[in-house]
Amino acid sequence: MKFCRLLNFFFATRLFAITTPQTKSEPLKIAISVTVGSRSHAKYLLEITRLLSSRGHSINYVCSEDSLKYSNGYNVSHTIVSDIAFNPISAEYIPFNKKSSTLLSNHIIKTIADIYNQSFPNFENYYMEHNPDLIICDFFSPSCIDSAAKFSIPMIIGYQSFSFLDSLPYFTTTNGLVPTTIENYSFLERFSHGILEPVKKVLSTSGYFRFLKQARKDNGVPATLKFTQFTNMGLAIANNYIGFEKSRSLPSHVYPIAHKKIIYIAFGSYIQLKNELAVNMLEHFQKLLNDGWVDGIIWGGVASTNSNSFPKTYTNLCLVGLISNLNYSSWAPQRAILNHPHTKLFMTHGGLDSIYEAIQSGTPMIAIPFVGDQPRNAALIKEHGVGDYIKWS
Repeated sequence: MKFCRLLNFFFATRLFAITTPQTKSEPLKIAISVTVGSRSHAKYLLEITRLLSSRGHSINYVCSEDSLKYSNGYNVSHTIVSDIAFNPISAEYIPFNKKSSTLLSNHIIKTIADIYNQSFPNFENYYMEHNPDLIICDFFSPSCIDSAAKFSIPMIIGYQSFSFLDSLPYFTTTNGLVPTTIENYSFLERFSHGILEPVKKVLSTSGYFRFLKQARKDNGVPATLKFTQFTNMGLAIANNYIGFEKSRSLPSHVYPIAHKKIIYIAFGSYIQLKNELAVNMLEHFQKLLNDGWVDGIIWGGVASTNSNSFPKTYTNLCLVGLISNLNYSSWAPQRAILNHPHTKLFMTHGGLDSIYEAIQSGTPMIAIPFVGDQPRNAALIKEHGVGDYIKWS
């Protein structure tokens, strides 16, 4: 039986029997907005535009004049909603110490309020003129979030990390050089954390947010003691390195964006595929992507594969990263990939180390054995119910 038929049969009967291929949607008008903050507030959102643009969506970067420069090199149009300069480096700083405050200065908060007042009506005009299907707001751009909520624009709020989402009871709230959880706190420390610190926080922020509260009232928006509000009115995305932040249950509006059905292919260090077989595999992997059976493929360890026979217009795009759902590389961190929950299938040559790593991670395998102990290893994979193999005729 031909390779392509076997591979389709495996997917149809084993892994994705209850899934249906994804359908392509109509191109959308998407706005991404950053009005306040440094490049780190814009970069992770603008990186998303590369994928969105490749899918045919039109992207408009709604920003201040200060944040316009962050979009250089991205395929986006621009709309300026504020010309007020945000310049936090005008103040002088000393290293953080026990007397320091983690709150922003009143000057910065007043500048944010001024940007809010100027940009809010411009957001309203933008919604009326462009009627975007979706706007993605950085959490540090309150006028974007509040205006989208007021005018019922579908919204996603972007966070630099999970630490900027709503805090949980076991997280400390001072943001200083102290433990980040109360795990090792004494009774008195927990009492202070649970009773005294919340009262102190309300007292310290009631005057702190007076400029922003007034700006919200002036624009017909309910004012709270939160810098970022209306978080329940849209999805959320976070540019977070999993494992760096403390564990937490994610709020229901946090929506992970990543490939969820990934095949990982690796045939060891010494197996060099025949040209026609390698090309046939590449073509069929692309067909699986096109038909929606999977949404990501990592072909690692291809240093011994002769990629010169691959279509140049295709492999060149892969190698420079312009085909976002197919990663083609000479080396890949196999153990980390196999341990990722979105890796649904491991296509292997049947090497023992690879098999052991897949068993340890619980990743189903499909083996294509070549030489030595690989055929017997493939048979063991099937007998133990941890995968299957393709028998070449």
